[in-house]
Amino acid sequence: MPDEGVDLYKKALRYFGIKQYEKAGRLFEKSLSGLEASRKTREVVIALKMAAICNSKLKAYDRAERLIKKSLELAEKAGLQEELGKIYQSYSIVAFKRGKNKEALDYIEKSLASFPGVITNAEDKKQKEKYELGRCISLYGLKEYSRAETCLLRLHPEVEQKQQKDQIKEYLAMIYYETGKDREARELVDDLLERVKDRPSLYVLSAKLDGVCESSNRAWMKAVSLSEEELDKIDTDDFRISYIESSRIYTDAIDYFIKADKQENIFALIQKIKARNISENLPWSTDHFSDPASLMKKEYPQRKINDVQKHLDHTTACLEIFMQEERTILFLITDRFFKYEVVEIKSSEIKEIIENIIEIVGNVEESRLYKAGLEELNEKVFKRMLADAKNCKKLIIVPHQHFHGLSFMALAEHWDISYLPSLASIKHMKDRKESAESCLILANPEKDLEWSTEEALRIAAHYKKKDVYLENEATADKLLDCGRKYDVVHIACHAKYDKENPAESCIFLSDGNNETEALNIERVINSRLGNPQLVVLSCCESGLGRVRGPSDEMLSIPRAFLLAGARGVLVTFGRVDDEATHILMDTFHLNLTCGHDPARSLRLAQEGVRKKYPHPYFWAGFQYIGV
Repeated sequence: MPDEGVDLYKKALRYFGIKQYEKAGRLFEKSLSGLEASRKTREVVIALKMAAICNSKLKAYDRAERLIKKSLELAEKAGLQEELGKIYQSYSIVAFKRGKNKEALDYIEKSLASFPGVITNAEDKKQKEKYELGRCISLYGLKEYSRAETCLLRLHPEVEQKQQKDQIKEYLAMIYYETGKDREARELVDDLLERVKDRPSLYVLSAKLDGVCESSNRAWMKAVSLSEEELDKIDTDDFRISYIESSRIYTDAIDYFIKADKQENIFALIQKIKARNISENLPWSTDHFSDPASLMKKEYPQRKINDVQKHLDHTTACLEIFMQEERTILFLITDRFFKYEVVEIKSSEIKEIIENIIEIVGNVEESRLYKAGLEELNEKVFKRMLADAKNCKKLIIVPHQHFHGLSFMALAEHWDISYLPSLASIKHMKDRKESAESCLILANPEKDLEWSTEEALRIAAHYKKKDVYLENEATADKLLDCGRKYDVVHIACHAKYDKENPAESCIFLSDGNNETEALNIERVINSRLGNPQLVVLSCCESGLGRVRGPSDEMLSIPRAFLLAGARGVLVTFGRVDDEATHILMDTFHLNLTCGHDPARSLRLAQEGVRKKYPHPYFWAGFQYIGV
């Protein structure tokens, strides 16, 4: 309906006016089709621009840039000269936020050139002052501090809006800090903090001016707390992830607390950055105030590492990994102690080593190089840390970025290894049932997996209660309708990881009519399986996914099953051999029904396969993810 676009557009403007940027942005984008149908080109241009501004406010700068480019192209094509200056200014803000400072300056100069030589209108004067402030900020971004300072000092007495005056003072303080004029910077910051209590950047600057001391600790904590309050206002997971990834406050605070040797603070900040989405949306997570998810409260909690330790027994160690560009941070936690280490190694070097190891795993012709690669990684990153866990039987690994998909099995052969996307779910380890008695099995829906039918029948023999659906009967409906009745769900089929669009990654089941049906990530999440103790994905590449930056949020099939209710998922991170997999899976389920937990069951099964097939291609690509 054409009128619907206008109504949505007006509603979006009202939400924008009260700073409800997330709702406003969604409504501006929803209004586009209706406005286009009504041929309201000017409103379409403005809606695109406003949607870009909303995304920028929410720190979703990639999307903001795409929207503002569309707005600019359409305005130029339609000859909407009266809108171009405003679009140039909005484009400059987005470019500045993305670190494209030269581009930001170019566009703000274009916006200033759109004004007439003599300005008499008060609104135009106010608008031009805003653009001139944008020029100063762009000069700051280009580190042309002298020009930026001159520009800001000239502009300050001319502007009338209090908010702009405060912004000018803040940038002057930042310039003074960068140029060693700490006394001048401190005066401006103290003056601003008397009146402006809700800007995280002011507390960051105050902390930087104080150096390493208790007042800086408090200032950094306040900056993070204010950022968390902003985060609480955002409902959509994608916007929340973008906010965390684009905010340097979290990572800069980690850098500071490393210098201050505040290990508990570093640990708490890592939990605030990593895998927030899955931690806060696990359907079986409860009592967030008494488990490690409380690490994500706005204020720093009194208990941090203790929240993890109290859920570990004397046989278990937990290794938390957090990668930065120039170093990797490690925490080893047991019920008795924790150890912290900063390893000075470039992420690019780690990436190269891991990629070589993964390539060797997928190449049956190479074998000896696999162990050499693991030994190199161990020597450069983990050797000192893992030595302190040698007396433990279980090792829980919380990987980060490049470490996803790496099998630690050969690196740590004597441990039962499991992986967690986030420490917030560790509380639920003690909720797991001791034994698995029932199993739903779906196998060989495309009738082309030579060993999977036999695999399914052998697995079924280990369970007291089982339902087996083979070939044409292995349908998505059987999984979605019956999954909540079983302790274990075993699926042997083909899987696809979609690099271009990870959300469309899927497993292929039958539609019941001799055709395949793709069960993608969204359908899995929305299925709400109940709480099966385990989902086994006996499929090639079922564990692959796209990791998003430092936040470590991942679009992947195993995380979809966790969000659907599974306590754990067994997956593969590459192509696997059909015969070797059927042996491994048979032994794994036998171990599981004998009372071993999934991590122990997998290790014993891998050891059995290694005796017949020594090459890591046949056994190293399997991982258990979960509690």
